[in-house]
Amino acid sequence: MAFFDDAEWLQSHIVNSFITSDDTGVCELVMTVESAESLAAGDAAERDTYFEPHSPEIVMDMDIGGHRRRSNTSQRLDKLKKERKNAARVKNVIWQPNPDPLPDADRNFLFEKKPIVRHAGPKPSLLTEHLNMLDLSDNPYTEYSKFDGRAHAGVPTRRINIFLTMAPAEELAFPMSVTVVASARVSDVIGLICWQYTNEDREPPLRGSPEMYSLHIAEDDGEVDWDFPPLDDRETVAKFGFNVLALVETEQTEVTVSLDGPDGKDQVTLSLKKRNATVAEMLNAVLAQRPDVARETGVELALERADVSTAASPLSADTRLSQLACQHFNLVKTAPGRKHKDAAVVEEPNFSGQMSAMEATVYQSFKVNMLSNLVIKAPIQLGISGDRVEIDPVQVRSTLNVSKFLSKPRAVTYQIDSIMECRLWEVKYGGRAIVRLTYLLPSDGGYRHHDLEADLGTAKDIVRKLEYILEFRSGMSRKTYLQQKEKRSLLASLAAK
Repeated sequence: MAFFDDAEWLQSHIVNSFITSDDTGVCELVMTVESAESLAAGDAAERDTYFEPHSPEIVMDMDIGGHRRRSNTSQRLDKLKKERKNAARVKNVIWQPNPDPLPDADRNFLFEKKPIVRHAGPKPSLLTEHLNMLDLSDNPYTEYSKFDGRAHAGVPTRRINIFLTMAPAEELAFPMSVTVVASARVSDVIGLICWQYTNEDREPPLRGSPEMYSLHIAEDDGEVDWDFPPLDDRETVAKFGFNVLALVETEQTEVTVSLDGPDGKDQVTLSLKKRNATVAEMLNAVLAQRPDVARETGVELALERADVSTAASPLSADTRLSQLACQHFNLVKTAPGRKHKDAAVVEEPNFSGQMSAMEATVYQSFKVNMLSNLVIKAPIQLGISGDRVEIDPVQVRSTLNVSKFLSKPRAVTYQIDSIMECRLWEVKYGGRAIVRLTYLLPSDGGYRHHDLEADLGTAKDIVRKLEYILEFRSGMSRKTYLQQKEKRSLLASLAAK
């Protein structure tokens, strides 16, 4: 305890360190006035000359706001305690020579040498023994097991329910669940289905390679929707959003090829069971059956369609049979380096002279399918008259939720002045064809198109009718479009040269 008798310092300390007022403020006023008067009457000489009234400086304690540092004594005591604890674990043994050594017989008895058994190798685990007992060599689709999504961690996968059309009647309603990596192609998915089907010992056994099967869109109850084409085996499975599919065995297709043999005209019949046989494979099959067809130097063999009235062009080697609505071909000889025609684009013939002006302007409706980018078909009714083209959607009751993959087409009417072109765009396998209807968008002046699918006869009627109307009622917009099209084709031909 310390004593300090300086009244002024004590007053300053009280004023600055304690609460010296109340709600009325009288206490502070009295204390301030009386203190000032009493101090003024006192002897100033008795006060410390070095003191000046002020409030005590606030100094932060270093131990505030954190852990206080321990003293040296406490730290040393803890260190000694730890050393004693470690010393208790150590036992000192004094080694002294034995004055009475053991005899050799007792030493051998006490320290008997044990034989060392050396094993030939590590003992296999039970899992390894079980896997060795399994005979997996009888599964011809083992190469597709790498696409099984159950064996991959951290990789995007897709789970699809597959209905097996070749299964017995009592099992048709029960799909097989397949988990596949999202980067696999459709052909890889088919191979994985065949591999899992064989591993599960399902009946009947599969016949042939995965190329003899195709994947189709199916309803939730397993019914195959034959209105949709099979999935393209060259696309990845992640492109399609279907969770229910059906595995269908491809039917056998017979194709005839006409050729010039040593004895004149001859024909070769090919039995194809692959879902996507190419022109190159058909050509090799023809040469395998007819080895007498010699390959001349400087001449290439190719196939061309035999069902076209105009001069046909050789087909590209990678064109698939499913893209062609044809089963009759001719074997021709071409010069090396000649560009083959892509069968996907078919030039439309001129139908203008086969319809009168009266018949062309009469309103006529056609039931066709509108195609989207995902090759999904939406049934519509196409109405054509002399002054407009109408598109009206058709309501179809189906358990397949098509709205997940295709927005419903809306009813729309195009004036005949906004129709730029109507042409036969593609002839497909099975007597189907695609008509491309090109129109002008008034909002931005750009060109858009609709792809419409119908049977080949209906497609020709649509092209014939619209071509006649456009020929006699074409405006400046269509003339501009045709000029731009001719200019693009001219530039393309110059670039090719």
